[in-house]
Amino acid sequence: MEAQKQFSNVDRISELPDSLCHHILSFLSAIDAGGTVFLSRRWRSLWYSVPVYFFDGFFNSWSQPKFSMFFKETLICRQRYFNYLSIHKFRLRMKMSRGFDPSALHWILFALKTNVKKLFINNYGNNCPTIPSILSDAIFTARSITKLDIVCLSIEEISVSLSLPSLQKLSLSSTSISDSTLQKLLSACSVVRKVSLYSLCGLEKIKISSETLEELTISQCPDIEFFLDYAPNVKFFAFEAMRIGGNKIGISVFRKLTTLTLIDARVTDSMVANLLFQNPLLEKLVLVNCDIIEKLLIASPNLGSFSLRSCASLVEVKIDAPNLQELEYRGEFITFSSVISSPLLEATIYLEDYSRSSLTIWYAKLKDLFEKLQYSKTLSVACFEELDLIIPGKMRKSLLPQLHALKHLKVEINKPLGDNGGKLEKGLRWMFPCLRTLDIRCYQQNFEEHYEYKEDNHQLLGGNAGISLVSIQFREIIRWLFIKFRWLFIKLM
Repeated sequence: MEAQKQFSNVDRISELPDSLCHHILSFLSAIDAGGTVFLSRRWRSLWYSVPVYFFDGFFNSWSQPKFSMFFKETLICRQRYFNYLSIHKFRLRMKMSRGFDPSALHWILFALKTNVKKLFINNYGNNCPTIPSILSDAIFTARSITKLDIVCLSIEEISVSLSLPSLQKLSLSSTSISDSTLQKLLSACSVVRKVSLYSLCGLEKIKISSETLEELTISQCPDIEFFLDYAPNVKFFAFEAMRIGGNKIGISVFRKLTTLTLIDARVTDSMVANLLFQNPLLEKLVLVNCDIIEKLLIASPNLGSFSLRSCASLVEVKIDAPNLQELEYRGEFITFSSVISSPLLEATIYLEDYSRSSLTIWYAKLKDLFEKLQYSKTLSVACFEELDLIIPGKMRKSLLPQLHALKHLKVEINKPLGDNGGKLEKGLRWMFPCLRTLDIRCYQQNFEEHYEYKEDNHQLLGGNAGISLVSIQFREIIRWLFIKFRWLFIKLM
């Protein structure tokens, strides 16, 4: 009993090494971590000597004056007792309503003198204060910085020669900067691997050339011309233009591109086709609100994921991607002239065409869409109401033959089903008589049903009703082998 009492009185936390305590404090905001100074004298020195600081003036219950006082006092103690220790990461998020905060200036300059590696400066105020020249000169000539993130600040012309030899990740958001300054900044980053530019103002043209760049994101920079001149090692590229007006975009040949995202981009059918042809290693493609595209050819040997959303002028898509395993389409009815994909394809369709003024045309388009996607491993369909998917009995004969290849179907309905849940299940079973599983969901009324069907109980109701499950599977195997041999022949040629 006495031994247990002695064991319970042991202070295990105080026995932890400084390095481990510093690591624990690095996960806390400065206000929470600073509260540990009241634990003991040792914890007071631990707080003031941590290699990671995160001063967050937004997510805390303190008033702005109280936060500013804490901010200043921490700097004073750090400079007095531990100015010889390096700061690994310094993050600052505060409201600068009346110009750049003087305390922030002193703190960041101090962090730069200690060879800080990761620097984050975030102003969440309504205005965009200018970074003082003494600070901008120090930041953009810092040899130690490996990651730099600046939010809602103005960067004016820099008087010194820029040099950021260690910088690998650069992010500028809601920042005002000129063409010449941005060009100098990008040129000064000799080993940069990741660049993110979001909602920049003051620009007219962005031209990027880098041999080390691997990831590039350009998003919502108004009224700019963007041109990627030379970037042979880029693997990830995302471009989001402004919805109103749009941006001009020019892209040179990539060699290692695996992920491409274009949102609100003014790209044409031929531009997309050329991008796919010139980048055979592409694995993921996302096209959103690309309203100039009309007829799209997706021919790519390694493409595994393709997402196509809300392209207003699009009328036809042809897919020739034998390794495609994920397909997402969101929008009105379009023609899928052909879909060559992997047998493991997971296809998801969001129908946003709510007009069924002509039932004959509607259900003919629906049948045509399902016919091209019936060889998917799983087909998921989301629509407004259940009547969108229930083909009337009097029209079924004209829409034969049924689609026997699909085995797994998931349906999501937006409008409450009412009493039509059973009719929907029967209608889908008529369309796809060889289903193994069917899932129907309606989130508005918390409705969810799962159906499983036996292999020997298929509803073969007309058309090629005599077709057997074995013949269907054989046809799928022949189709898959044809796709593989076709691409092998193209490569050999």
